[in-house]
Amino acid sequence: MVARWQQNFSGDFRIAVNLSPRQFHERNLVENIERALIKSNVSSSDLELEITEEY
Repeated sequence: MVARWQQNFSGDFRIAVNLSPRQFHERNLVENIERALIKSNVSSSDLELEITEEY
């Protein structure tokens, strides 16, 4: 979907994804992100990761 938005609206379109502290510590986090970027045809430079606060 992001790749489609970039084509239709602006190449500068970025996406921000919230990660919980638990997700941030998952062993396969990087691999999961890489697979998602490849599958969605989005560059890693267009992805912003945000760590949510732990309660």
